[in-house]
Amino acid sequence: MQEREKEILKEVVRIHIETGEPVGSRTIAKRMNYRLSPATIRNIMADLEEMGYLMQPHTSAGRIPTDMGYRFYVDHLIDMKPVSDIMEQFEEYLNKEVEKAKDVGDILKIASRFLSMHTDHVGLLFIPKIKVLSVKSVNFVRLAEKTVLVVFISESGIVQHKVVKTEEDYSQQELNKFASYINSEFSGKSLAEVRRLLINKMQEDRNRYDKLFNEAMKLSKKAISFIEDEEFEIHLEGTANILKHKELAENIEKLKEIFKAFEEKSKIVKLIDKCLKEEGVTVIIGKESEADEFEDLSLILTPCIYKDRSFGTIGLLAPKRMDYSFAIPLLQKTSEYIKEILSG
Repeated sequence: MQEREKEILKEVVRIHIETGEPVGSRTIAKRMNYRLSPATIRNIMADLEEMGYLMQPHTSAGRIPTDMGYRFYVDHLIDMKPVSDIMEQFEEYLNKEVEKAKDVGDILKIASRFLSMHTDHVGLLFIPKIKVLSVKSVNFVRLAEKTVLVVFISESGIVQHKVVKTEEDYSQQELNKFASYINSEFSGKSLAEVRRLLINKMQEDRNRYDKLFNEAMKLSKKAISFIEDEEFEIHLEGTANILKHKELAENIEKLKEIFKAFEEKSKIVKLIDKCLKEEGVTVIIGKESEADEFEDLSLILTPCIYKDRSFGTIGLLAPKRMDYSFAIPLLQKTSEYIKEILSG
């Protein structure tokens, strides 16, 4: 693509993001202080349309970017906006709300809510359940006779607990020994792996192991039996923000499809799953989602990393004409700030 074509495509995308309307050659000429004439710009826009970067929704209208046009803009033409002011607001907001947070998942929910509030987009949060996270420690706490609280803490700080009834009554001292044994055997493995290993070990000859081992195995197996089959949970913040965008608010059938997908969430999981192995910010535009419900939307995602492990993904879902130059650095900086908080 030649420099003039890049310049015109960039202006079409920027003006369409601002106005939501098809962009004409005169509007671009005015924006460029008439460095190029409307006739010249019109010819370049026709070339860009032929190349697949622009389209004309109506014969008498100007042009709007295609998915391919947005993709070229995001990959090659975008100028990122500064987000330091809004990040100061985020820090204040997080400091106020963080006291209510019980674990890392709650901190991500607070971040997702803030992102949605300050962009008028749908905030998206994708958290791996503790089943697939590496276990840092397991603790057993005696609550009452034959009643034990089992606390699992993942390496990323996510906490899950379960109250279990036991056949025997254990003292806290015995429970501490069990926990110490289990942590020495299974720390660093996911709960799914721990469950599989427990089953395998308990099927072996029990005479090979001492009473401490057998009792610890029995209690741990009972505690881990609560693990759900689902490996992830999804939270959406500000789904009603979709209604603020006229290109969607006027299309009732499309809105029905989108809100149905929000409820089912399985299609969002598939979208996010594509991005889990990517580092940094991932942008999915329109039909790149391979889901009819999201063909008019774009999704921006970034993983939250702590100690070289991803413990969740935050993102924004919005119409394709979202302000990528603001949303991308905002997500990037939010993820970095969460990492700083967790690192102390």
